[in-house]
Amino acid sequence: MEGLKSLIAQILINFVGRYTLILLHDYMGLLRGPLSGEWEQLIYDEKGQLVKRDRVKLRHIKDTVMGSIRREWSKKGDETYKRWKFLGRVRHRLLFAIFWTTDERRNPESYGTIQLLSKGEEMEGFYVRLIIRGEELAIREELRNIKLKWRRL
Repeated sequence: MEGLKSLIAQILINFVGRYTLILLHDYMGLLRGPLSGEWEQLIYDEKGQLVKRDRVKLRHIKDTVMGSIRREWSKKGDETYKRWKFLGRVRHRLLFAIFWTTDERRNPESYGTIQLLSKGEEMEGFYVRLIIRGEELAIREELRNIKLKWRRL
């Protein structure tokens, strides 16, 4: 009899646990925004030539976006070790975010802002980052706008 009670208790706990997980999964799905998913980030030079391609994993919950970026290809050579995190907001059709490197040792000074205008399955805009250059006896700092596009995968 004690074994039967234990078995019934385990079945009930298992059922309640699974039902709770299903409800939680459904609830989280309702929170997930339309921008959630994987995107391809295309980065262009001043002449409009593609120079870098990244993979973006984006989570969109209410008006918040967050995720990761991983370099897949660069015209300069192997940069596949480069990775970033980002956090931002969506207002109307505008996504704006900050990004930062996940490896300051191998990818120092890689941080900035992203602004993208949503156009359905694509977003277009730019990112801004600080460029620091040593020139003779001075250090020169400038903000550079770099064109980019995100396409849903």
